[in-house]
Amino acid sequence: MAEVLFSGLGISGYRSFGGPMQYSGRLGPVTLLAGQNNAGKSNFLRFLNKAVPRSGKIELSPLDRPQSATASQCSYSLAFSPNHLIEKANLNHTGAGRLLKAIIQHPSLQKSNDGLIWLEFNEERQLIADQFDEAIHGHGDLIGLAQAVGGRYFQGEHTAAARRNAQHIFQSLSRPSDTHIKVTTIESFRQIQPITTGMPKEGTHEGSGLLEKLQRLQNPSAERYQQDSKRFAAINRFLKNVLDDSTAQLEVQHNATTLNVHHAGKLLPLENLGTGIHQVVILAVAATVLERTVVCIEEPEVHLHPVLQRKFIRYLSNETNNQYVIATHSAHLLDYQRASVVHVWHDGDHTQLAPALKPAALSNICSDLGYRPSDLLQTNAVIWVEGPSDRIYLKHWIEQYDSDSVEGIHYSIMFYGGGLLNHLTSTDEEVTDFIKLRRLNRHLAIIIDSDKTYTSMPINDTKKRVRSEFNGESTNGFAWVTQGYTIENYAPFEILRSVTAEVHPQAKPLTWQGEKWANPLTLINKKTGKAMNPDKNRIARLACERWTERPPRGSDLEKLAQRCINFIREANAGIENEF
Repeated sequence: MAEVLFSGLGISGYRSFGGPMQYSGRLGPVTLLAGQNNAGKSNFLRFLNKAVPRSGKIELSPLDRPQSATASQCSYSLAFSPNHLIEKANLNHTGAGRLLKAIIQHPSLQKSNDGLIWLEFNEERQLIADQFDEAIHGHGDLIGLAQAVGGRYFQGEHTAAARRNAQHIFQSLSRPSDTHIKVTTIESFRQIQPITTGMPKEGTHEGSGLLEKLQRLQNPSAERYQQDSKRFAAINRFLKNVLDDSTAQLEVQHNATTLNVHHAGKLLPLENLGTGIHQVVILAVAATVLERTVVCIEEPEVHLHPVLQRKFIRYLSNETNNQYVIATHSAHLLDYQRASVVHVWHDGDHTQLAPALKPAALSNICSDLGYRPSDLLQTNAVIWVEGPSDRIYLKHWIEQYDSDSVEGIHYSIMFYGGGLLNHLTSTDEEVTDFIKLRRLNRHLAIIIDSDKTYTSMPINDTKKRVRSEFNGESTNGFAWVTQGYTIENYAPFEILRSVTAEVHPQAKPLTWQGEKWANPLTLINKKTGKAMNPDKNRIARLACERWTERPPRGSDLEKLAQRCINFIREANAGIENEF
């Protein structure tokens, strides 16, 4: 499983980060940096490569200095778990331990609502001393605590000495315990090739040198046989998933110059399988040959179909032990529920960062990237119904026949609102726009209440137009007009009558007895004799709980349910969804 190797990064005074410190918030095993081109995503990754390894002075070129006249000197913040620092001090319940805990928990060291404390460093990697002034105010000279934590302490003028002691305490606690964190970047241009003259001995993670590394996993030494064999097997499982071929297998040629793929009974070089497969295999191999490394990836979605994007990010999360920070424009990656997301944008002067902690923040990011809500309609099959109660019935019927089809993954049920088809003409612009939704997803179906009150009554022209458009030869969907007044007319009348009496005890008993062309939910108040509005959603939920039998064989309802199931299966044929 992907791991958290460092918790968060703040940047100020570096390239486009020229203003106040910008905080990433809590970073997860997989973190997505989402924003427009030139917003500053790559600058974040560049600085992460400089700051996180935590060794030596941060080297900055003239181009790394912000060009703004108001830019500050370079500094950065690292996030730490308060418990980690307290445990590292190992002071238990002593007076010094209680004092350290009080300082660590001071609000001035917490920059966002993430439960972390943020320590600020300059480019010499020295803690900036004045950040502790508020936290240590009123706590004495800190000599005892400094001795307990690091052995050294400072005496002198009270305020200056306390500040230097605090600096010494947290410099000691924030120092890496054992080894430095490794950081590497996989750039956006990726191509498998042998190492040539002038390249680093180990090659790069964009493709050069990967064959040699993969060959070591394919033919591991005796000492690393168990762990490297597991990693090579994981890559091949990913390949099988990507190619939908249980026999697929990677094979590095004996001289490590070609990566071959066994697929569909053939042996082919990887590049023969298409750019998308080539790219995603490079990324997966690079992520697998690395271990416990912070891996920065530039735009992995380039050349990748949304399905490959989703399979790839799931592989990173489940099959490797690195931490990933990924710069992306892809809404399909943003949809991955286990990823942390940071919005990156440029306000005209400087880069800004904001963790996306709520659904509304993700919506804002999609808007910033130029996506409209309709563009994100990416389930493979969409069925439109009039309203929420219709969804309850339809979902119930689908589950009666096919429990493997999952709403939100294999299909979505959307509401169009009855007024669209009842109160507009077939030539209205709103109806035309509704029909144009088929351009976004060819697998669209619609279920329409007939609203007929007798057998020979025709449906209106708007419904005729929609039915014709959805049933056209150029579509992969269908339109279904109910064989009755509304969708509730399909329900057994005994069940509908009993649940309606429970939901509306103040109403007279339903007089409906299963008539096809009557409104089954006509309610009259017992006392006033006036018409009542039924709670159709509660009625539908209760009715479906008690409606355990499948629709009668050969009935119109059975045909509708089976048509919906076949439609969903056809839309998802050959596609494995990862969410």
